[in-house]
Amino acid sequence: DDDSPPGGDGASWNTAYRFLQDALLIAANPDSGVSEIRVARGAYFPDRDNSTDPLLTRIEHQNRVPTLIARQEGDGLYRFDIHLQGEKETVFLDV
Repeated sequence: DDDSPPGGDGASWNTAYRFLQDALLIAANPDSGVSEIRVARGAYFPDRDNSTDPLLTRIEHQNRVPTLIARQEGDGLYRFDIHLQGEKETVFLDV
């Protein structure tokens, strides 16, 4: 939750991680005890290094990863479109 204060531990909404990637890194460790991740909302941004993101690296067809990353349209302005079919069809995940 990008409204969460830094340093959250993910144990509740009040102490949520700021970035989904952080929660996924913890959950990837089998000894973490994490069995689920709840997401209120979120997006991937082009100005953040997504190359080692545990969710994005699991996508079989890596050429489809850009369908999950917002486009920058101006200073601090991003756009994320969902395409239900066609060449730019958005990847949907069942994690």
